[in-house]
Amino acid sequence: MNDSEIGTQAPENAPRLDTGLASLVMLARFHQVAASPEQLAHEFGSPDQSLSQNSLLLAARKLGLKAK
Repeated sequence: MNDSEIGTQAPENAPRLDTGLASLVMLARFHQVAASPEQLAHEFGSPDQSLSQNSLLLAARKLGLKAK
């Protein structure tokens, strides 16, 4: 591996970042609503996929946020 290839490949066992879930958690915390990404992913998602749009809406409503 040469210097130009360092840092360009993600580790194979790195967890996937669900940007929709991360955004929902940040928005909830901005509104001072406690939100755990791990709990929401467990409750509304599947282990190998990001949350769907419908799952994100359901999670937002469960947190008491208005979502449509």
